[in-house]
Amino acid sequence: MAAVSGLEGVFDIGSPIFRAENSVSTRHLTEFTGIDVEVAWIFETMEIMKIEEGMMIYALGKLEPFKDEVKKLFDIELTTQPTIKYMTLDEAKSVLRENKVSFAKKDDDLSDEDERMLYQILKTDLIYSMNI
Repeated sequence: MAAVSGLEGVFDIGSPIFRAENSVSTRHLTEFTGIDVEVAWIFETMEIMKIEEGMMIYALGKLEPFKDEVKKLFDIELTTQPTIKYMTLDEAKSVLRENKVSFAKKDDDLSDEDERMLYQILKTDLIYSMNI
């Protein structure tokens, strides 16, 4: 609504959001804090995706001072400068087919396992899916 009133960009880090459905997925939390991004005069999907990419790179970069502590506590390497790949759902499926991955789901979406395989194949930190 604020974008309609003449503000070019509005960001809202909202209060907790709760999903009503029974979530049995590694990619959907039942409770989370959302970030809403509203930008006026966006004509291409890639424009908003680049804004979101910048937000992710900035946020992850701010975690740099905590890398050693995260490694010590959780035994994981924290990515603060992510590699990013943009692709359509059809391109993602093509990559999986080329690598002999049989789809766990038969509908238009990828399963959690399909997504894990895609990350392993592409060896990238973030994959932005377009034209779903």
